[in-house]
Amino acid sequence: MRILSLILLILTLSACSTSKVATQTTPLTATTPPPKQQILYLSVFSTEAQDRKNALFLINTDGSDQTQLVDWGKVDNPAWSPDGSQIAFVEDGQIYLAKMDGSKNQPFTKLSKEKVFFLAWSPNGKQIAFITECEQCNNLYIADIAGNPAIPITDGVLKPLNSGYKIGPVSWSDDGHSIAYDYQQYMAMVHEEPKGGIVVQDTRTADQHYLFGEQPSGNDPSWSPNRQEIAFISSPDQLHSEMYISDADGKNKIQLTKTSYFIFGFAWSPDGSKIIFNSTDFQKISSIYVIDHDGYHQKLITENGGCPSWSPDGQNITFISDRDGSSQVYTIGVDGSNAIKVTSDTYYKVCPKWRPQDRP
Repeated sequence: MRILSLILLILTLSACSTSKVATQTTPLTATTPPPKQQILYLSVFSTEAQDRKNALFLINTDGSDQTQLVDWGKVDNPAWSPDGSQIAFVEDGQIYLAKMDGSKNQPFTKLSKEKVFFLAWSPNGKQIAFITECEQCNNLYIADIAGNPAIPITDGVLKPLNSGYKIGPVSWSDDGHSIAYDYQQYMAMVHEEPKGGIVVQDTRTADQHYLFGEQPSGNDPSWSPNRQEIAFISSPDQLHSEMYISDADGKNKIQLTKTSYFIFGFAWSPDGSKIIFNSTDFQKISSIYVIDHDGYHQKLITENGGCPSWSPDGQNITFISDRDGSSQVYTIGVDGSNAIKVTSDTYYKVCPKWRPQDRP
């Protein structure tokens, strides 16, 4: 099974501008194998939607000490706290916190029939933003992990799901004062231009504005670590997509990548100097690339890989690949050296995420 199926599984589980792309690359510093750190990943018991059961596992980067943190069930959307001490995840429509000993708190949300997506910790680790979706609702919530009720900061503002709108992934600015998300009309009438766009919302006042006006302008917005820029994906046509970047006020938008295929996801390096991204060709082969944040020095890291995540020091990444016949967690240097297979069991695996800080 090609790696694209894994990317689609994650989605289930869960713009003209100036081009600035270089035609040559410069070598990256060679890396040594990563020290013993830890990676979180979601293991999938079955790919059939009705029978699917997932579990959370933690494993050292050398493949040792594989630990199951959460039992098999309807587990989804795992997200590390910024200090690496806790994991938030969704199970049966509620958000839970798991500590490293495998204990599970009672849900700190009390939602009714909404579906929960796109968990995102605040930079200070005190709040979690998430999206809820139902036929009559579309909301962005902020929940205090200390136990205060979740607050819908978009209540009554966004159109409900049954009106043809969806909210996409959310991203906090580094100071915690703003959240960016995409809000798009996915069902438009014939001959009607789709509406929506990338929204930036103040977490203190709930004031919101479109980054580029109310027009289909991109999706998956992500703040840079220095909160000065926002990267996002946009499709100039229906045949491929590209990655763009702009200032936080929507000015100085440039095209970072130049591909012939679709980009499914990306992530800033910890220092904000580089971005890794996933691109899938028409043969459904997924590859991972790295590019400087200014659009120069695009370089292939590895073929047949998806769902990349940075190591805390920015020297390595973890990813999923079925290059050996089954989906496994790997690590590799950002220069493409020292690919190491971390897992070896037969379950599907998705969402590998490096623990944010080094632990003994």
